[in-house]
Amino acid sequence: MGSWAHKLVSLLIVALFMSASAQVWCDTSDDDPSLEFHWSAATGSVDHYNVYVSINGAAYSSVGTTSTAPTAQNPYALPIAAEDGKTYQLQVEAEDAKGTTGPMSDSSDLVWCKLRSPGDVNGQTVGDADGNLRVSAGDWAIMCLAWGLPRGNSSFDYRADFNYDDTIDILDLTIVGSRWGNVYSGTAGSPMPVVPVASGGKCKIRLIGGKALRVGEESYINIVIEGAEDIYAMDFEVSFDPALVKVEEIERGTFFSTASGHKPVTSLSAADHSSLIAESWIAGEISQGHGRISPTLTAVPLGSSDGMSGDGVIATLKLTAISGGVSPISLKNIHAYDSKLNPIAATPIAAALEIEAAEYLLAQNYPNPFNPETWIPYALAEECERVTVIIYGVLGEEIRRLDLGHRNAGFYTTKDRAAYWDGRNEDGIEVASGVYFYQIKAGDFSAVRKMVVLR
Repeated sequence: MGSWAHKLVSLLIVALFMSASAQVWCDTSDDDPSLEFHWSAATGSVDHYNVYVSINGAAYSSVGTTSTAPTAQNPYALPIAAEDGKTYQLQVEAEDAKGTTGPMSDSSDLVWCKLRSPGDVNGQTVGDADGNLRVSAGDWAIMCLAWGLPRGNSSFDYRADFNYDDTIDILDLTIVGSRWGNVYSGTAGSPMPVVPVASGGKCKIRLIGGKALRVGEESYINIVIEGAEDIYAMDFEVSFDPALVKVEEIERGTFFSTASGHKPVTSLSAADHSSLIAESWIAGEISQGHGRISPTLTAVPLGSSDGMSGDGVIATLKLTAISGGVSPISLKNIHAYDSKLNPIAATPIAAALEIEAAEYLLAQNYPNPFNPETWIPYALAEECERVTVIIYGVLGEEIRRLDLGHRNAGFYTTKDRAAYWDGRNEDGIEVASGVYFYQIKAGDFSAVRKMVVLR
């Protein structure tokens, strides 16, 4: 009788405890993510709950107890730090004051812990993978090294998975591109910078181009890297004197376009090497008024595992001289990284353009004598709304009027800029051999010279 009664009591005690159904999630809202969970309370006299965890499918082990059943509003934080990429499952059991335990709960759903990127698409520092509060080449390099790889690959880097889709692809690239050059203020909760463990190499960046220009002339300045070792990605700004030069365009150079170690990209359909090269170039915005080109990115093609070494052109500036003087052109705020994300110290060497100021001038046509065509060179000291060249006969009669329209100050002396006459009158008939005169009218400036047609 006693034995039967003892068994009945034990069964009743067991029946008092309901199997606890655990709901578990990984809290990734800060830099020290924790696993938190809650479950439904057991019936009966519960003194505490025993908590067990399985990591990556291993055997369950005890991690602690709690006296009450946690709720969604007040969850139980597992006393272990969650790690990116690991899986977690929980079990709990209720225990009364006498040490009697109820049945073990079923295992919770498998939880895959995903750390939050410093540049979370919904966060305060969007696109900032390395956490230095600036969207620049370091963020691009982190993204490139893990390009196209799924979560679980040894090279996958959660910091560049800005939108949490478990792969690093064109969507993450778009996020970086849309925030390129952003500088964020340090606010509470901002991630600490990711500091490389080793120092990278060194290189020089030199500006090479025409030293002497005339007002109105175009020129190209090459931005050349020298002595590079495993350079993977870099960004830089350009400053110039907006009163002396007008920067028309910044173009990608050839240095990074032949990078080796390129990996196939599976996350883009019909992606080819040339398109990936194009994606790894972000031209800075030209601000003529401020004499500045905002951060420009130039780097190896997306998915390349190796950096570039040696010398080469990383970018080219196309500019026009607009006033006489000496215009310095320099690089600043250079950030460069190797393929292991170590910073590279880049020493910039500036250039100076000497620009010859223009004066009003009507020069001798060439060739002279000519048949059947000739070019009439001239120069303007100031911008003119309307420039006209008029051809006269020896008796002063008007033969042809060349309306050149608006012209900026500058030298118009080469064939592609000088006034052109095809040796015909207003009716399109070739003029006869003989002496002719040509006159230029530009604002208050006027001048006349003689030329000869020799058929």
